[in-house]
Amino acid sequence: MSVEIGKDVGDGAAKRTSFKELIGTLQSLITVVAILSGGYWFVAQRSLKPQVKLEQTVTQRALDGEAGWLLVAVDVRATNVGKTKVSLTKGSLELIQVNPLPGKSMAVVALPAMDLEPGESDQAILRTWKTPGYIKTIEVHSSYAVPSSKEFWNVRSLVDVGGEKIAASKAQTGS
Repeated sequence: MSVEIGKDVGDGAAKRTSFKELIGTLQSLITVVAILSGGYWFVAQRSLKPQVKLEQTVTQRALDGEAGWLLVAVDVRATNVGKTKVSLTKGSLELIQVNPLPGKSMAVVALPAMDLEPGESDQAILRTWKTPGYIKTIEVHSSYAVPSSKEFWNVRSLVDVGGEKIAASKAQTGS
């Protein structure tokens, strides 16, 4: 067995170690890039921004025993469609006479503050109003302020309530 002077016997082991270090470093870099990309995607999907869907249902019917009057009911629901908890401050609901002109506010009601977890839905209000039958169309406007913003979540509906509707309702009930 002969050994050459000046030749490092452990040279192959050093190359294997540096290759393992290179692979380890590359794996760490890929992991960091993947985490940063996932974070960017999360923010780009607006996952941190609160997202609320407001829905309102408006129904009307003739008031029994009170000719020429309607009962208008409004149901407002808020649903957290985002991925973060949302704390809504008090909102507002307004009924506005649209037809016949001139349009005027008929009622303004505060909607309660509420906390909604992701995916949670809650009823903000279910309220009825006694309305004269000569009013043919109303606008219902519900809104809540977006937390930490000057923007609002709004929903507006135009609803035909009087006129032919009350006449048809009387014909069906025999009044």
